[in-house]
Amino acid sequence: MEKLIGRLTDKNFNKEEYILLQPDVRFIIKGIIFNAEGKIALINRVHENEYKLPGVELLDTETKDFALKRCAKDMLCHELEVYNQIGIFEEVRSKVNLRQISYVFLGVVKHEKTHPFISETFIEDNCRVIWVTLDEAIKLIEVYKRTKKEFDPNEIYHHQYAYERELQILNYYKETI
Repeated sequence: MEKLIGRLTDKNFNKEEYILLQPDVRFIIKGIIFNAEGKIALINRVHENEYKLPGVELLDTETKDFALKRCAKDMLCHELEVYNQIGIFEEVRSKVNLRQISYVFLGVVKHEKTHPFISETFIEDNCRVIWVTLDEAIKLIEVYKRTKKEFDPNEIYHHQYAYERELQILNYYKETI
């Protein structure tokens, strides 16, 4: 059985929680991915100054391993040298009838870039990869969480889950690995 490393529900954000009836279920691959210098990759959406761990949706036709390798190739332009799953993170977003399961992996990329191009979506979203220490990653996400101003209630709702998920994953790693 996979280890549950964290769980978020609407209750975590002082919102009323509803029982999900036939929720949409989404499976995500998230990586704490290190380079040769021991720094981890963060995806920075430049215009919003947003920071997240690399991640992709697990497609119906993919294995978790294949999706993780796709994530490293498309977002980081690297191949993974070693990797292993450390657990799962569950989100139950009753307001939008969604249950999201993130499979969380640790990985190390090969030293040199092995793929010259990143995905078009990555470019369109004005994203870049930064390599930072674990403590710097936590601090960047915490600062973003405190300073993010949203006017659309739906955006606030989804961003709250994203910040907390990333922070809980990184803090779990820091405390237990």
